[in-house]
Amino acid sequence: MIRTVRSRVILALAMPLLGCSDVSSPQEDPTAEPQTLRPCTVDGVSKPTLCGWYDVPENRAEPTGRMVRLRVVVAKALNAEPAPDPIVYFEGGPGGSSIGVAPFLTNEMPGARARRDMVFIDQRGTGASGKLTCNTALPSGEISLFGSLFPPDHVLACATRLSSQADLAQYTTPIAADDMAEVLGALGYDSVNVFGTSYGTRLALVFARRHPDMIRSVSVNGVAPPDRIAYLEGSESVESALEWGLSGCEADPTCGAEHPNVRTDFASLVARFDNGPVSTDVTLSDGSTANVMFAHADFAYAVRGMFYGNLADSLAPWTSRAVSTGGWAGFADYYVQRSKWVAGTFATGMHLSVWCAEDVPFATEAVMASYDNGALLGSSLIRRYRDACALWSTEPVPADYKQPVTIDLPVFIVSGERDPVTPATWGEALAAGLPNAVHITVPDAGHVPFGSCINSIQEAFWNSADPQGLSTSCMGG
Repeated sequence: MIRTVRSRVILALAMPLLGCSDVSSPQEDPTAEPQTLRPCTVDGVSKPTLCGWYDVPENRAEPTGRMVRLRVVVAKALNAEPAPDPIVYFEGGPGGSSIGVAPFLTNEMPGARARRDMVFIDQRGTGASGKLTCNTALPSGEISLFGSLFPPDHVLACATRLSSQADLAQYTTPIAADDMAEVLGALGYDSVNVFGTSYGTRLALVFARRHPDMIRSVSVNGVAPPDRIAYLEGSESVESALEWGLSGCEADPTCGAEHPNVRTDFASLVARFDNGPVSTDVTLSDGSTANVMFAHADFAYAVRGMFYGNLADSLAPWTSRAVSTGGWAGFADYYVQRSKWVAGTFATGMHLSVWCAEDVPFATEAVMASYDNGALLGSSLIRRYRDACALWSTEPVPADYKQPVTIDLPVFIVSGERDPVTPATWGEALAAGLPNAVHITVPDAGHVPFGSCINSIQEAFWNSADPQGLSTSCMGG
């Protein structure tokens, strides 16, 4: 039995698919003996907490070769008699640090923390687990990001540098899933509840598919299944989010009065790119101003990013200002803020290792062209990834990797109605193919919605592992 429930609660948090920061810092000697957990302090996480390292072979087919040291944090359950099955969190990105989210999750879900251990393992290539960054200078500073997102000289330099310390083909999701199974087994957990957000949902589903005997339940919020080409098929959700924003302004008395022509105004902005990129001034991160050529794909990427969270409310005023002034203030500035993760402290190297192996090879020219039927984003983003991936080292994923996930496990799925990256239709399709799943769609919510109502349902699911028996009364029907 499959249920799709539509919440009437707007939730407070939308976690980004890209640019997740490493916000916690476990205070322990990194040279400590691996495969051993010790009491430690993790900023923002109440004790008792345990920290440690676990070594896994970089190439799992060569167990005596180079090792990757994985960082592990366990926020121990606070109850005197906790449940034996922990919650294991997988972060998004790909490239975000799971440990970096520990302060948020342990405090946002106190009921879960009280009853169960919460386990955070930085996936190989992220956080404190051999983080693969491309944080070298861009060839022409931040203006290099306009028109490319991945400047070729920068990507090639990054690939060359990282290849001297890592086999970039060994940082994909199936390999990471096997890492997680090994670490959790070593920790002595016989059965776990896996919880993924954004890209972490892909890792959770692949983990469950490869190691079903270790799983008690699966929770995925903002689901990106392995059978999807995320940055191509997801372009359709940008259209849905954009319609939500435009129609919402038209229906709102205040917004409609202030921006009476928002739909036609936005269309006029898109039309400006008919003859190619447009010239505009942009404010860079250091506060300086530069003149750049702003491309249609740059604009689309910025608009897509706005619908992750509350910046969606800026669509109408930014559109009106752009039309009235002839400039692109807001959109171009936000593109800089949105794209600078490429050359920042984010694990861009691991990010490319995942998408270049798991999605880009399946985006054929014919498939990409089918998304270019007037859509705002279309195939422009995946094409930029394709250009970067031509310079990246990869190996094919398993032959069945792109098959739909079919697991006979309890699965709880949450989607945001206006999610511009992982649309609710993906959650619906995933649930339809599973024998024991429930899917909840949160109206007006962006990417990875959190809040008291959803959190309470999530905690109830962990307690029961029964998706069909969940009460959704807090959603008002």
